[in-house]
Amino acid sequence: AAALGEDDGAATLVAPAAGRYRVRVDRTGYAAWLAPAPVTLDPSRSDVLAVAAALGERRDRLDAVVVRSDAPCGRERADASTTTAAATALWDEAGKALLATALVERAGRLPLRVRTVERTLTTAGAVVRERALPAKVVTGRPFVTLPAESLNAGGWVRQGDEGLDFFAPDASVLLSPLFAASHCFRAVRAAEGQDGLVGLAFEPVAQSRPRPDVRGTLWLDGASAELRHVDFEFVNVPAPDGGGPMTVPRNAAPGGRAEFARTASGAWIVRRWHIRLPVLTRWRSNIGAESPIGLTPTRRATYGVAELLERAGEATPLGESPDDRPAAVVAGVAFDSVAGAPLVGAEVTVGGSHRARSDDAGRFRVPLWMPGEYEVRVRHPRLVAAGMGVVGTTLPLASGDSLTLAAAVPGAETLRAARCGPRADAVLLGGAVVAADGTP
Repeated sequence: AAALGEDDGAATLVAPAAGRYRVRVDRTGYAAWLAPAPVTLDPSRSDVLAVAAALGERRDRLDAVVVRSDAPCGRERADASTTTAAATALWDEAGKALLATALVERAGRLPLRVRTVERTLTTAGAVVRERALPAKVVTGRPFVTLPAESLNAGGWVRQGDEGLDFFAPDASVLLSPLFAASHCFRAVRAAEGQDGLVGLAFEPVAQSRPRPDVRGTLWLDGASAELRHVDFEFVNVPAPDGGGPMTVPRNAAPGGRAEFARTASGAWIVRRWHIRLPVLTRWRSNIGAESPIGLTPTRRATYGVAELLERAGEATPLGESPDDRPAAVVAGVAFDSVAGAPLVGAEVTVGGSHRARSDDAGRFRVPLWMPGEYEVRVRHPRLVAAGMGVVGTTLPLASGDSLTLAAAVPGAETLRAARCGPRADAVLLGGAVVAADGTP
């Protein structure tokens, strides 16, 4: 089970079954926290266990850790166990961004505007033609590939109806145990012009019958430990006529890149990506072969690269662009009737993932990017102290709706009557219980 922390650092995990579990907390740039002892969960008892994790910042820089790596990447062994301490440190950090990205995509709560273009390039990389595809809004993966199980079984390049189909890796595939078992890893230093980056290179383990696969490098910022991008290229690509592996110049090798970024809300996404493939020209060359009756001409298919075909995309969280217009808006004022003042800092949640806090005047505004029926919840310590906890309602929102809500702590007389009945001499005492550090 895995989950992303909310703005207040809280995360809720639901165990898939009864048993003993260890809790681990990761954050980019911080040392991992592992619970000192496992917890025992029994769903029949509806156990709810609270765990507090204190993370400490990393003391070492990744670019200092990756000084030298002599690991041969397991080429002489058919397993992925040949890794160095530097490679392990890099994977620990890269895995955090990959897992966070995969969780955001699976949850489908972050709407992204996806723009895609198809380009024809010269072999030197210059754009000759470009066609923009219609923009779309997605709440999951910005691009779709095959599951790791399918890629591991059938290969990363396959014969399609009109040629070869290439499948790129995404966060879920890179995190898969099958990918780890079929690839080996080593730490690498960045080339000139990539100052500050350190890399975790991966390539397929040795096989008796090589199949189409990928190799590449995950590049991280040596100072912040954030994953920047993944470069990959396809290997053991079959020729279109099925006559063995395809050989093309290195600058025309099929491959691509996926760039990762942290959004303003703290979520990780694939911000930009591209996949670039060679467009082949074909001709046949005659080769003389010795035979009992002299030279017999044989023919072998030879391929050249005429141009490159690229599909590139960019994902932007809705609301980041000034051109974005929300489908609906929920706005209002939070007010404390007891104190006779605005309720400052109230957390307003719409649909579980769209959030805002009331300002000094108690005002809040939550834009929504897709119509639907949403739960609206308002939370504030004074509401808890008043015995109300979280207040809210469910609203159907259509495109173009702009709703105004009033979220208020009831007045003292209303609260006293609700809790104490008609007694005129009753006094209501409310408050909150906190720990020594101020947490609830």
